[in-house]
Amino acid sequence: MHHPHLSHVSRPAHHRPAVWAFGLGAFSVQFDSFALNLALPSIGADLGMAADRLPAAVAAYLLACGAAMVPGGGAGDRVGHRRVLLAGLTAFAAGSVLCALAADPAGLIAFRALQGLGGGLVMPSGLALIARTAPAGRAARATGRALGAAGLATAAGPVAGGALTSLAGWPWVFWAVVPLAAAAAGAALAVREPSPDPRPTRRPPGTRPIRVLRAAAPAAALGAAANAATVVWLFTGPLALQRAWGLDAAAAGLVFAAPALAVAAGGPLAGRAAARPLPVLTALTGTGAGLLATLGALPSVPLVAAALTACGLVLGTANALALIAVQQAAPPDAAGLASGAAKTAVTAAGGLAMVAVSAAMAG
Repeated sequence: MHHPHLSHVSRPAHHRPAVWAFGLGAFSVQFDSFALNLALPSIGADLGMAADRLPAAVAAYLLACGAAMVPGGGAGDRVGHRRVLLAGLTAFAAGSVLCALAADPAGLIAFRALQGLGGGLVMPSGLALIARTAPAGRAARATGRALGAAGLATAAGPVAGGALTSLAGWPWVFWAVVPLAAAAAGAALAVREPSPDPRPTRRPPGTRPIRVLRAAAPAAALGAAANAATVVWLFTGPLALQRAWGLDAAAAGLVFAAPALAVAAGGPLAGRAAARPLPVLTALTGTGAGLLATLGALPSVPLVAAALTACGLVLGTANALALIAVQQAAPPDAAGLASGAAKTAVTAAGGLAMVAVSAAMAG
């Protein structure tokens, strides 16, 4: 879809480095999040970290990540998204190294916060960088491909996290993302980003952010709903395979591999569905929620696996399409602010869904 705001922006012909930079950077961030869950018990044992303190290592990351997204996106609009992306990748890689070397719980929690800060800068700046460099009419598909690559971490993270922890030790969960972040930084250095628009705005102070957030709000709200459903899918799917159908953890993980890969496939599909993003996004989110509701009534493991795969594809497409729609709705010189606000809303919705799932399981 050609957005009217994009007509005055000069678009370099070569945007592939931006796709690689964001795809690899976002993969690193998501891989670490999914892989770490399997390493937490081993981390607690090695660092003398009580079980009730382990969630602090996750919470420190999420809080720092969420706090950095809107300021990071806004900073990219002012000084350039490539600079902010490089700063985020550097902070994330440095935090990963320090986490791998951590010798006590306090250090690990602090270094996880540094990782989260970096991750919070990577997400909005990477999305906006693609929007700023892709030729008109190709930004949606380019963003979809990058989000699809990042989505592969959903499938690879848990498998690799368990293998690395068992075979090499938990520090390698952190070491593994360092070369990925370095490769993303190398790709970012090759990006030629248009300079931020220096023209002053005539709008009264404070009105521009409000207008940007209003433009992005519908897609961000639908993306938040889709991500909340995705969190429910991610936690209840494997659990249902084990509790309701008696599969062991290895068998459940094998069955869930196809649904996890389907999430990644949703990114490229979203890029092709961007002509009318809001109606499609509404339909996808509703379909995903409906598929989730049917899981308990299905009579066999193959049907459950098929429903989980369809649900993963639908919700993966919805999550990616929401971020693409936010970029389409935002002026190009406020793409970072819009992406940061949307990612904050989406992340918060996922966190609330996780709390709800935990409470339901405890009850």
